[in-house]
Amino acid sequence: MADSWFGLRFTNVPLINLRWEFRDHYRLVNEPSFEDYFTGSIRPIDSPYFRWLGMPDDFLTLILQRAILGIEAYLSGAVYVECGYRGTITQELGAKIHNPFRLKGRKTVDNFYDKLPGLFDATASLKVANQKLWARNVDFYKYVRNPLFHGKQISNSSVPGIREAFDHLAQLYEWIDTWHSPENIMRGLSQSFETGKK
Repeated sequence: MADSWFGLRFTNVPLINLRWEFRDHYRLVNEPSFEDYFTGSIRPIDSPYFRWLGMPDDFLTLILQRAILGIEAYLSGAVYVECGYRGTITQELGAKIHNPFRLKGRKTVDNFYDKLPGLFDATASLKVANQKLWARNVDFYKYVRNPLFHGKQISNSSVPGIREAFDHLAQLYEWIDTWHSPENIMRGLSQSFETGKK
């Protein structure tokens, strides 16, 4: 198989970078002044990583899409590391971790939050560990994640909803932390990730 497509080569995003980006955008959306960007005349939006010169609703859509992609990538990486600690990594298992759709769940949420962590410990599955959060996550994927990845965008009047969505994703990170501590990435990190809020 070719090692690149369209001349593109890929490398892994460090797990710490995924966490930091989520933390920083979580803090941004929870700043009281964040709502000011979405009232009155359109003006640049300053994020911790870039200055957005486009439409405000596109910005909300972008950061929420990236936050969702980030947690899905983080989850796969965390499972890979945990399987590595247990010495259970095989080529076949690695292929499933890198492409959770090989796990043949009925929905994306099944593959990522139930079957994927179940590869190293059935009790780590969100469906088993926290049924209330699991049920809310099924709805989040149905009513938020899937539309966002199939051509819909967030309205610029949705700042309270963006905060709720980021709160939900923060709870998913907290669930991952119950079986994959940020301390395994780098000592001292867990304190900086607690909720991401200032």
